[in-house]
Amino acid sequence: QYKKLINAKSTYKGSKLKTMSLSKVVAEIYFDIVNDSTLNLYVKEQKYDITVNGKFISKVTNESNIKIKSKETTTMPLLIDVSTSDFISVLGSNWQNILSGDKSKIVIGVKGTFFLKWGIISFKAMPFETTFTLKDVMDA
Repeated sequence: QYKKLINAKSTYKGSKLKTMSLSKVVAEIYFDIVNDSTLNLYVKEQKYDITVNGKFISKVTNESNIKIKSKETTTMPLLIDVSTSDFISVLGSNWQNILSGDKSKIVIGVKGTFFLKWGIISFKAMPFETTFTLKDVMDA
């Protein structure tokens, strides 16, 4: 069962831009996690690094209590809250891609771990990594 958890598949499902102001950008990103094991689990904590075109932009930690049912696909949200100035500084030369409408060249990466719990048993950090484009976010 543990091996099935380690190899759990996750895919980008969508996102929602919640706030974009002079001070911060807040978005909620959704991932589908496929639990092929027979265990009902809870995600207790998430820790991720967010990158834009390979450049670090922010570290995100979410405390959560998301139930991942056995033999099902569960949508897991990730709230990203970064300063607008950090976001803009990382974009740098990519502004031309945004202004020209080619948002597919702005690649957002999420890499980190989430922690699972089954009853009183806590599993070691589960690795997680995915990428998607600014176009994916804006079209959602």
